[in-house]
Amino acid sequence: MQKKPRHISTGNQYIVLPNINPRNAGIEKLGFMMSAFKSIVELHGPDDTPLIAPVAEVDGKNIFDDCRYRMEKHWIPNFVAGGGGLDASYAIYPVLNRRSFAVVITLTNTSLKSLTVNTGIRGAWKRAYHTVGVKKLMYGVKSGRIGTLDKQLSVFEFRGPWPMFAVAIYSVGTANKVRSGLEEGNAVHAADEQAIHYERTISVNMEPGETLKLPFYIGIGPEEISAASAAKETAMQGSERVANAIRNWLDIHTFVCKDKTAADIINANNLYSYFYTQFVTIDTEKFVIATAGTSDCDHCGIYMDRAANRHAFPAVLQMNNAQARDVIEYVFNHQIKNIGLRSRFIDGVTLENGFELDQLCAPIRAIALYTQFTDDFSLLFDLKVQNGINKIMNILEAQYDKKTGLYETLLRSNGKYSEHPYICFQNVLVWRILLDTSKLYGSIHDLDRADNMNRMAADLKKAIDKNFIKDSEFGKVYAYSVDGDGNFILDDESEGSLSILPYFEFCKDDNVIYLNTLRMVKKIREKWGQIRTFDIVNDLRLAASAGEAIDMLDSLSFMPLGEEYVLSTDDDTRLRRNHNASVAGMLAYTLRMAIESDRYKKKRITKDLLLNSLYQAPPPTTENRRKARL
Repeated sequence: MQKKPRHISTGNQYIVLPNINPRNAGIEKLGFMMSAFKSIVELHGPDDTPLIAPVAEVDGKNIFDDCRYRMEKHWIPNFVAGGGGLDASYAIYPVLNRRSFAVVITLTNTSLKSLTVNTGIRGAWKRAYHTVGVKKLMYGVKSGRIGTLDKQLSVFEFRGPWPMFAVAIYSVGTANKVRSGLEEGNAVHAADEQAIHYERTISVNMEPGETLKLPFYIGIGPEEISAASAAKETAMQGSERVANAIRNWLDIHTFVCKDKTAADIINANNLYSYFYTQFVTIDTEKFVIATAGTSDCDHCGIYMDRAANRHAFPAVLQMNNAQARDVIEYVFNHQIKNIGLRSRFIDGVTLENGFELDQLCAPIRAIALYTQFTDDFSLLFDLKVQNGINKIMNILEAQYDKKTGLYETLLRSNGKYSEHPYICFQNVLVWRILLDTSKLYGSIHDLDRADNMNRMAADLKKAIDKNFIKDSEFGKVYAYSVDGDGNFILDDESEGSLSILPYFEFCKDDNVIYLNTLRMVKKIREKWGQIRTFDIVNDLRLAASAGEAIDMLDSLSFMPLGEEYVLSTDDDTRLRRNHNASVAGMLAYTLRMAIESDRYKKKRITKDLLLNSLYQAPPPTTENRRKARL
């Protein structure tokens, strides 16, 4: 018997709703990014009460307390419930390019008698958390009030010496009640461990066959007026236009293939990654990138080069070329100053120190992939991108060891301290970006540097083979790491696995040393006693055909899933998740590449393109242009 997932998610560029309860349709968390705090702010209700939940009461019983759900187009939560002669549905619609979302209740009297129904939404807000990796409780004054300028608004504001953020709910014709403890009135305040409760309901008499539709519009902002305006502007659009706008966008960005399970996994993960790694801050309206968008992941609100440029970026690229370009420009404008360090805040300030060689390589991989799939080389004429590439190369030069011909790192790809300074996988990535950079330089007629990069890559390949090929019980294999003095470690890790060396075209998949290494990796993986999404992705990267990729997915139900990042499909909970949105994007892209292997392999053959003009037009975009009417 299949079980419902613990939570489902939706959201847009400004707002994430990561914890929607599939059993009662309650929104338990609401998150948004703020530049001032360099973090995601997450609002929680009390343990037993959602922030927002639908109400449809007949004879004192809320029929939404036991509902069923489906994800329309993989991103619109739809709930249905019934009882006492009443059929009810409830949908949550994120609004693109706006600080708002809408929820819509639809009721139909299916009985043969008149029914009195109390319907609407109610909920409570208890805590606000500052979340960068770890969620920390925020202290300030919580207030709830009926709108200052419009009595049809409910406004919830968090204040220190001045307002920090606010949420507003707008609807027409419903009661407007707010209370804190036993205190009820037009304006109430709550202490740190008190909750503010509210109710927006209406009592109606419904005749047999009658249908009632009740929309609510929720906006956020740095204070009351901005949040209220966001809610009311969405109300002006109307619930039908809001619903059709997100449906049309999803239709355009939905991947279709013959295998439904694969298509569901690709689309669910793609959308989750797209909206939970890319954000527009609500206070400065800056575009920023983070590894994950919910406190359920320990990388929430954190920027990491590898996550942004190698994991999430390909998923963004297959959704929208212009948006992918925005990602690269953000990296080279805001994150380049501390490139290669373990992690940073969204403004580029160091969060976790420690140099990782593969983090340094990641932005070059993003540019290479972008130009390969778009033929848009105009990015290379951006002065900040050129300076950023130069900086990466200068930092890379500082890691070079003349004795071994290798490049050193402090941390492994999983963030742990590396006993040895030279790691095979990370040096292979350096080899890959040297070739990538050579092609990029060649495309803009910088032929001397292109030739130099090729020579450096050739020398590094010889150094990797000389230093990392070691004897083992499996025959000659690539060691995980070496110290340059003859000592080495035979090991592997999911985030930087030796199993995918052919994926980077370092060696062929029938190479004897590689095949021995693959046998070693599989034995090491067995000792881990769990399978992670990284492992699934690594296997998919080696799939020889679409059929083989599908077979891998079919076999997952028999694998001992441990730490897992995969989003569930609508009707299949074999794949659990730990809310790592970047890894979800990596899975979506890799699975699609495996299924469309012939198409992707053909496209990956980079043309020898020399640009004849210094000006290259960037790709057109319709993604972030705000229309007056949705």
